[in-house]
Amino acid sequence: MSRPGALSLVVTDDGCGMDEAVRAQIFKPFFTTKGVGKGTGLGLATVQRIVNQCGGTVDVTSQPATGTTFTVSFPPASQAELVHLKSAGMAKPAEDRNGARGRG
Repeated sequence: MSRPGALSLVVTDDGCGMDEAVRAQIFKPFFTTKGVGKGTGLGLATVQRIVNQCGGTVDVTSQPATGTTFTVSFPPASQAELVHLKSAGMAKPAEDRNGARGRG
């Protein structure tokens, strides 16, 4: 996201990666490449739904034998949203959480 204040989390691995056929299905509920009893296939579907409900996106790039990169991006909060969160006691300045402004 290019808007000021946007937040992106990028996670990359150097594992086996995915081909396009697998990548096209990873956000479908109950899709898994794991064996029977090894996973529910709900993790990525749940992540995508929560992120989308927050106005964000989940992007994935992957190549077989080269690894995978997930980028989770959230838009910046509006001033009205911040005021609402603060009044509800849900948003606190960094010094309230960590004892020093700007950390954490």
